[in-house]
Amino acid sequence: MYKEEIIEEGIVITSSNRFAEVVITRNDNCENCSAKIICSPKDSNSKTLKVIDNFHTKPGDIVKISIQGSTILKVSAVIYVLPLLIFVAGILISNYLFMNNEIYSFLCGLGCVSIYYFILFLINKFKPLKIYPLIISVNQIS
Repeated sequence: MYKEEIIEEGIVITSSNRFAEVVITRNDNCENCSAKIICSPKDSNSKTLKVIDNFHTKPGDIVKISIQGSTILKVSAVIYVLPLLIFVAGILISNYLFMNNEIYSFLCGLGCVSIYYFILFLINKFKPLKIYPLIISVNQIS
């Protein structure tokens, strides 16, 4: 997974400077895809991604985009693994402090995770995490 590369095909809808917006049609592989974290598919049949455009594409161009597995793993760790570790640590520490009172320990662990997600929300609001897929090839439409 770390060295894996996920490649999708889409159509450019807008392009400016070094970024483009690409529409990708949802297919059967989307349900099991580990990149759902990045592209955030909605219930519709297509999704729009902001991608790095080094090819100076134009609207209507058919492009292939790529995202590295290492990027997906990093984002997954921040969203899933780290909160789990914080939750368990909060439970263990508060269990020691509250003399084995499971309800207080659980609530303390939940509070620690809530604080983590709130801090993550604030960081993302003021300094968004900039993870963009990359256009790797273009089939220009004349």
